[in-house]
Amino acid sequence: MVYNSQLVSVLLPVRNGEKYLQEAIESVLNQTYANIELIVVNDGSFDNTLNILKSYNDKRIKYITTEGIGLVEALNLGIKSCKGTYIARMDADDICYTNRLELQVALLNELPDIGVVGSDVNLIDENGNIVGVQKGFNLSNEELMQGLTLKRKMNPIVHPSTMVRSEILTNVSGYRNYLACEDKDLWLRIFSTGNYYRIPEPLLKYRINSEGVSKKMYKQQKVNGMLSILNYEISEQLEIDLYEEESELLKSFTKYFHFRISDIITDFEAHQLFKEKILNKPKYYKLLHLLFSKDVIRILRYNFFNRKETRHIIDEAVIFAVTFIKRRDECNFKMK
Repeated sequence: MVYNSQLVSVLLPVRNGEKYLQEAIESVLNQTYANIELIVVNDGSFDNTLNILKSYNDKRIKYITTEGIGLVEALNLGIKSCKGTYIARMDADDICYTNRLELQVALLNELPDIGVVGSDVNLIDENGNIVGVQKGFNLSNEELMQGLTLKRKMNPIVHPSTMVRSEILTNVSGYRNYLACEDKDLWLRIFSTGNYYRIPEPLLKYRINSEGVSKKMYKQQKVNGMLSILNYEISEQLEIDLYEEESELLKSFTKYFHFRISDIITDFEAHQLFKEKILNKPKYYKLLHLLFSKDVIRILRYNFFNRKETRHIIDEAVIFAVTFIKRRDECNFKMK
């Protein structure tokens, strides 16, 4: 077992996670890297989660119980309790490979210019069976930002596979309330100045939802992802943080994006229905079903044009926001 002077804090938020929580905790406690603390934020669970946490007599585990403050506030509360030089994220239904923390600490120690390190992940189903793998590539900072802002295609950064220097999370004031997309907003703020490295091997088993993403969650994720990109690009051009300084304008764009993505949501629904019908079917069946589907255009558009359509809407919003803010400021200046 490797013992290093750097303490690693593993931050694990959970709400009603009794089904997989114990396996997640064990995967952290059994790491080859010894100098760790596990900070669990039990956010309003009403299942057996608390009893599972109480069953451990391990000084490395510290848990905080709240009455349901939401994921973002739970994460920020957890960060305040983390004492480690590095903070590793973890979800209650995922599983760390035993060498995950050791490899990530070694990389951060070796490369001081890297602020965040992630990894490839193996995708697992509800029973823990590996059903796929998600790989990525190490991109330049410019390419990474292009991917995060939808200007180029990029495999996502898998949030619970990451380890971050704690000082960086403190400097950006942690997470913000871009619900279902709080990680994108965090990466946009971190990687505008910091660097990312992805270890090219799976260090995490990432559990996927067999039922897929709900329409409500997809819409929330889509809108908040667009808002976080809008906020980033406005801050780059005008040095104005819409989230902090222009809350009313941000609310207006929230409504605007909800209206503009109606066709994208319809495409998503058609694609989800198509996925359900071809699940576990042979390739020829999938192709025939696609060709004869009344929604073939929507399905293809979702697969091949979703990112570009989303980026086009954001571009229009950025132009409008910049023009509006500049004219408003000019008027205010003249009135003075």
